[in-house]
Amino acid sequence: MSSHLSVGDRWRIVSLKFDQGLNVHEIARIVNCSVRTVYYILSLYQDTNDIIERSGRGRHNMLNDYEMHTLRQMLYRYSNETSTSIANRFFQRTDLYVSPPTIRRYRLSFGFRPVHARIQPLINATHAQQRLHFCLSHATDRWYNVIFSDEKAFEIDVTGLVYYIPHNRPRPVHFQSQVQYRAAVFGAVWYQGRSNLVFIRNRTNTTTYVQYLEDALNSHLRRLTEYYFIHDRPTWAHTAQAHEWLRRIHTNLTMDSVLLEQIPHSHAPNLNKISVIKLQNNIKAHAVIGEESSSNILHSALRSFPLHFAGSLSRTDSLIRSIRRQRQMEPLDENNRLPTKLKKTDRGDDFVLYEDDKLIVFTTRSNLSVLKNCKHWFADGTFKVCPDDFYQLFTLHGLFMSHVIPLVYGLLIGKSFDDYNQFFELILKQDNFAPESILTDFESATIKSVHTLFPNILHKGCLFHFGQCVWRHIQDCCLTKKYHEDNDFHLNVKKLIALAFVPIVDVIKAFELLENEFDDDADEFMCWSKKPKFVHELWNVYDRVMNNLPRSNNALEGWHNAFANRVCINHPTIPKLTDKILQEQSKLEVDIEQVRQGHEPKPKKASYRKLDERIKRLVQAYDSNHMAQYLSGLAANVHL
Repeated sequence: MSSHLSVGDRWRIVSLKFDQGLNVHEIARIVNCSVRTVYYILSLYQDTNDIIERSGRGRHNMLNDYEMHTLRQMLYRYSNETSTSIANRFFQRTDLYVSPPTIRRYRLSFGFRPVHARIQPLINATHAQQRLHFCLSHATDRWYNVIFSDEKAFEIDVTGLVYYIPHNRPRPVHFQSQVQYRAAVFGAVWYQGRSNLVFIRNRTNTTTYVQYLEDALNSHLRRLTEYYFIHDRPTWAHTAQAHEWLRRIHTNLTMDSVLLEQIPHSHAPNLNKISVIKLQNNIKAHAVIGEESSSNILHSALRSFPLHFAGSLSRTDSLIRSIRRQRQMEPLDENNRLPTKLKKTDRGDDFVLYEDDKLIVFTTRSNLSVLKNCKHWFADGTFKVCPDDFYQLFTLHGLFMSHVIPLVYGLLIGKSFDDYNQFFELILKQDNFAPESILTDFESATIKSVHTLFPNILHKGCLFHFGQCVWRHIQDCCLTKKYHEDNDFHLNVKKLIALAFVPIVDVIKAFELLENEFDDDADEFMCWSKKPKFVHELWNVYDRVMNNLPRSNNALEGWHNAFANRVCINHPTIPKLTDKILQEQSKLEVDIEQVRQGHEPKPKKASYRKLDERIKRLVQAYDSNHMAQYLSGLAANVHL
């Protein structure tokens, strides 16, 4: 853009602007460059106190993958901030300065587009007449009202027509005798990128335009329907510019009310556009209230769309983006924290227990009270619905009235011992919790954290994850084919899983009996089994079967899968995920009250219930003298 200018010319531009007070057009003429170049040099100087893009900033600095990922995250999170603000945030995060013009170029390359009201240029009588004729000829009662907060003083005639002449500018003679009122113009029929119509008497530019819109425009806006409001400042977002036409508007002579005038149509109605608008309204309405994916909503709406109007439809990706825009949540604030409305449940309870860049914990005092009364806890993590800024969504469930329910939700930055410690310590600080047991997977950091913070409770590992560990080792030992083809080996491996149902005092005896059943091909596998990584008490579930307690975290896995289906997308934003968790919380509160009021919990599937009954009968009939028969019976009821 400015590479042809010497260093001296660049400093000359700065001097002409700040020392002599010349405007950019005069500077461009003196230095012999474009006005855009002058703006660029002045912007660079104001941002960096320099007139050259040096190493570490500017468009000639290529961002690496990590920096590009960081910048992309910031653009999505702070989509309504200016490029200067984004540049400052990027510098605080990476110590790398990128100029606002470069930020703007990256925004464009990432698919963001600016939405703003344009400044009205000085135009002549011919242009004004062309635009006025365009508005009159395109008037229709199906136009949408597009309200822009860009305050520009225009001159209008006694009928209320705006003639596109900026206030205090030279005017075409043709309109000279008609001017009587001055007004601040807020709205627009878009014509070649310019705007017009919708005005208020005796107003000029003001820095408090938002307050003014609320106070002064309310009496007018309530007479209008379906209007859009777009801020004055350029805002960057994944949204198209407002593109529907404004209804033809007049005022009375006192300028204190807005009157809508119907213009006779000079053409037949556009039925294609009506069908398209109905489809757009349909998909937008479903986007707000529905839980389906964007593509499913669109496909459902298209089932009844007239085929002969298909050519008037926008592209599929454009329609899907319009659905997603309806679902956009309020972004994080300037401190990277959740907005206030997402910190409370639908019933007004505080929902965010803790929030920083490494951990966010969601729960309520009522949930913690229920958790305190739950003697058996369950914990597990899921990754599919976790935002990109965190590593996992870690949930803590409790056994309430024979039903496992989610009570605490945590966004963790990783899966280290310190990460789990911080989560559990925060929970334990809230009350005097005294659970009897907790069931987790076999992740070493989780086990270490539980043993550190819960030294006096019974820690159990999930039987399903125990089977997964065995299966992975079969794969590591290249025994997968043998498992599928050798029936004896297949049965013996399942007997190995069945050791989890043997009383702990007899586990070693049962293993020695089972060891003789394996042939030499499985020596490596059996060596691993002889030296277990985890103590017997962790993976043994004999006592849980006898006490009718869950043997695995399958209830948590099922909830995670169902929750992921309700979220619909992988790795949503933090506000989007929070909104979905709030929906889960609202449903949970109803479920808890129903159980307290005598409703039966949702029953298990018949197949699972019958499986539990078979295992319970076998375990109750345990006899150490018939160990081989016991293991064979249980092996028929376990799965890898």
